[in-house]
Amino acid sequence: MVCHRMGSWSKTARQFDHDQQHVAYTTHYLTVPAVHLINMVRSFNTCNRFGARIVLATHWNLCNFEAYLKGYSDLEVVEWLRFGWPISRDPNAACPHPSFHNHRGALDHSAFIVDYIAKEMECGALLGPFDAVPFVNKVMTSPMNTRLKKNGKDWWVIVDLSFPRGGISVNAAID
Repeated sequence: MVCHRMGSWSKTARQFDHDQQHVAYTTHYLTVPAVHLINMVRSFNTCNRFGARIVLATHWNLCNFEAYLKGYSDLEVVEWLRFGWPISRDPNAACPHPSFHNHRGALDHSAFIVDYIAKEMECGALLGPFDAVPFVNKVMTSPMNTRLKKNGKDWWVIVDLSFPRGGISVNAAID
């Protein structure tokens, strides 16, 4: 499993762009907690590429990508790889109500849920647990579930981003 670690970055460089009305900068972080990085990106009210410009951890050699794409119109793809693509959310959409209860499958097969959460946290893909919500903006939580795999002995773990069906869900608010 390839893990991209969130929150293991340290400030090493800034690139100031004085051609813009605001000062944009690129910063690498190596010891700042992921929650602070998330709040920093959100404080710019735009996606990371145009706001905070925090470089994502990756195993890809983006300098080589830049060299190979030099002169091509799609060079901006390297920027999106470096800073991530935005997940666009309709700003006029109602805020989904958080779900504090999991589906029955998650309750019946909780050992698989616990293993899934442990693996995702080990990779840095999940944050927490928290005593209080550490984020500046509202946070949406979605219920989890499980489904039996074809091998008949393991279970798929599902984060149900479409819950509640027909209601205001995370997926319903994405452009």
